[in-house]
Amino acid sequence: MITFLRGKLRQVTPGGVVLEVNGVGFWVHTWGVQDWPPLGHEVILHTHMVIKGETIELYGFKTPEELNIFQLLLGVTGMGPKGAQVLASSVSPSRLIQAIVEEDTGFLTALPGIGPKKAKRLVVELKDRLLKSGFQILEGKEISHTAEDEVLGALVNLGYTASEVQEPLRRAREQLGPGASSAELLQAVLRILGSVK
Repeated sequence: MITFLRGKLRQVTPGGVVLEVNGVGFWVHTWGVQDWPPLGHEVILHTHMVIKGETIELYGFKTPEELNIFQLLLGVTGMGPKGAQVLASSVSPSRLIQAIVEEDTGFLTALPGIGPKKAKRLVVELKDRLLKSGFQILEGKEISHTAEDEVLGALVNLGYTASEVQEPLRRAREQLGPGASSAELLQAVLRILGSVK
């Protein structure tokens, strides 16, 4: 089992990256637009190996918490590795856990690939496990809400989906810098969304 890879970033695509480790190139499935360093820089990816017949696939995440939530999602009925990765990568682990524990199906259905039935299944199959584990999936960290989480929640309440706002949110954070408040981020994202339409 390959649990993580440390190597040089050689290629970045919307569906994955190539990581060179000791002269060997590994294709690792990733999801979405992420802030990767320039090609040639060293990165660490926390990975999960999936074996399908004669095919071996690696799914990669930037943090152990994202990997943990991905592995938890794999245990949900009807959830495959690609769907689990999209979900694990589209929102912070703490916000996803909060939505499941609080049975916030409105938030869950706004996430990519999650309809009402799947949202209910996430709650039914994972809520008790999360409560009994004391959120050990976050390795002792308390659930915290970043400005991005708050903005995402506000936009979902306005009718946007998580996939619609992911790139505008990244651009807004890039424009405003790390010190921007939730309100400033929200205004910037709405401006970007308005200019796209």
